[in-house]
Parts: sequence; structure tokens; C-alpha cells
Amino acid sequence: MKFAMIFLVLTLVVLLAEPGECFFKRIKAAWKGARQAWKDYKYNRNMQKMNQGYGQQGGNPNPPPEQSVEEPPPYMR
Repeated sequence: MKFAMIFLVLTLVVLLAEPGECFFKRIKAAWKGARQAWKDYKYNRNMQKMNQGYGQQGGNPNPPPEQSVEEPPPYMR
């Protein structure tokens, strides 16, 4: 009997709630934020693993200084 009473009361609460009092939107937004944070964490973790495994790609991080090249004289008419 207690179960039936709790069911009826909760049903009335849900059915009589006004549209502006939606609690589920907050839960949905929190879930989306948590899911995005988890995806970002996994992405960054994979990037760190790749950097450790492959090293830094794209050339020498400290290239030698370029040799000076003489510039031609300016154009004169």
C-alpha cells in the first residue's frame, strides 16, 4: 500500500510540474559536460602517449643558425 501511495504522489508531482521547472535539463547539461571532459581527457592522454612514443616530429627543435648570404645591391635606374 505504501508503494502505491508513493507511486501516485510522485506521478502527480511529475504530471503537475510546470514546463519552466524542468530539472532534467540541468542533469542533461551536466551529463554532456562530463562526457565532453572525458573525451578531452582521453584525447590529451593519447597525444601525450604519442609524443612520448614517437618523440617530437617536425625536425630538429634547435636548428643551426643560418649562414649569412650577401644581399645584392639595391636596384637603381
